[in-house]
Amino acid sequence: MGRVASTHRFPGLICAALLATLACVPLASAKDKKEDKKAEKAAAEALLAKSRDLSNIEAPGSLPFVLNLKIHYQIETQSADGQGQIIWLAPDHYREAFSAPNYFYTDIVRDGYRYLARTNDDMPLVMYELQRMIERALGAGLAQKETIKNVAASEIAGPPLTCITFSDKTLFQRCITRDGDVAKMERHAPALDILSERYEFDNFTAFGAKRFPQTIVFRGGDDHVIRIDVQNFAAVKESPARAFDPPTDSKKEAWCAQPKPAAADLQKEPLSLAIDPSQVMDAERSLASYHPSIYIEIGPNGHVRRGTVVRSSRPIESQNLKHWMSSMRFPILQCGRDGIEYQMELQF
Repeated sequence: MGRVASTHRFPGLICAALLATLACVPLASAKDKKEDKKAEKAAAEALLAKSRDLSNIEAPGSLPFVLNLKIHYQIETQSADGQGQIIWLAPDHYREAFSAPNYFYTDIVRDGYRYLARTNDDMPLVMYELQRMIERALGAGLAQKETIKNVAASEIAGPPLTCITFSDKTLFQRCITRDGDVAKMERHAPALDILSERYEFDNFTAFGAKRFPQTIVFRGGDDHVIRIDVQNFAAVKESPARAFDPPTDSKKEAWCAQPKPAAADLQKEPLSLAIDPSQVMDAERSLASYHPSIYIEIGPNGHVRRGTVVRSSRPIESQNLKHWMSSMRFPILQCGRDGIEYQMELQF
């Protein structure tokens, strides 16, 4: 009786309470979603930090090691095999050597200097790609602070993966296992909406407190595929005999972990008077309309030495590319007072 009487006596109060409860449901739900997103982002950031710690076998204080590699190159319809070796004793004391048909590259760093020996002064695109894929494996991607845009579970069959996408389109999406191993890393070219580069890592093995993949595969938007199979990965107690002797006819230059831009007065170099400004503008306009990716080699003076079109929406006229290369000046990077060469891939 009491319950029936109460219901009839306070109908307006009950309805108001009910409406208030219903009105709060969407707000509570939105708040819960916001909290869930925040927790999801925090978990992703922790997973990224774990993956970097696990993969960086070249971090200060890590165990010295030797890596012997078997390398397979697939350039469109052509394929070839090569070898590689990395002997690492400390961040400023290491040796890298790679070979491919008709090309070799040996880089020794010790005592504040770099000794570089190679077939010629070129750094072919495929060798640049090879070095980048090793860097990706060593650092689980980029080391700088990333802004996470989205976190999702991988829809591909296999072990559960957390795939993290970043706000900056130049960064990679990374898919990470529950153990913190980066299984896949990829980036797309936004203008062309195609795959720019993808790295796949598999068969991880423990090395002290670190882990390292035994198989690494690179797939580029230029139809380049490079596969690395680790043949031997072991700790070393001392430097192998004569491994760090400078190679015959090697180029010696200052080395530093972080090259810095030269002083502003060294960067200011007017364009050659032989360059027709209208041709330069036409070249820029033409390149921009093709949305290309261009691999360039930059000399110690900031001039472009060579350039290769990796991909574009349509063929680029060689004359336009030539005018653009001859007119461009890039920052001069230095170790101490010495300018150094470097390479980069530009997206237009």
